Amino acid sequence: MPYHARFGHAYDPAWISRQTAWLGNHLGIQGDPDERNRIWPIVQLSDWGEPVPVEQVREVLDHGSRRPATGVMIFNWG
Repeated sequence: MPYHARFGHAYDPAWISRQTAWLGNHLGIQGDPDERNRIWPIVQLSDWGEPVPVEQVREVLDHGSRRPATGVMIFNWG
């Protein structure tokens, strides 16, 4: 759950892909379609702690879906 804004990286959405890359390296997961284990980060799009500006949504989703991730989930509330 790389909630970038909540964990002090509100202005650094690339932190999400760095965390996912670290986890993939640590677990030996490349993000290949035939791998049994998969990484699906849950990214933060809600204002929980620090706000997440709407202009950042595309970048957050981009970094959350980079390999070794094979999908992405969104944390949001209204």
